[in-house]
Amino acid sequence: MGIGIYVQDVNHKKLEYLGPTSAHTLSEIVLNAPIGSWMRGIHKYADTMFNSYQLKLFLEELDAMSARNEEEAALIAYFL
Repeated sequence: MGIGIYVQDVNHKKLEYLGPTSAHTLSEIVLNAPIGSWMRGIHKYADTMFNSYQLKLFLEELDAMSARNEEEAALIAYFL
C-alpha cells in the first residue's frame, strides 16, 4: 500500500479519488522533490493534510515545478 489521493472538503468529506495512476505519479514526484519542500513532506504511509496557509504554499511550489513527463504534467495541472 502506498499513496492514495483523495480530494476532501474542509470537513474531510471525500469528494474525489484520483486513482492508482495519479497515486503512483505523486509517489514519484515526492521521491524526487527537494528535501525541505512541501512536496517532500507528503508521507507515503500516513495521512498528509495541509491547512489553508500550508495549502497556499504547497500550490505555489507545485506551480513552480517542471513536469518530467505527461503524467506529472496532468497531475500538476489538476491541482492548479
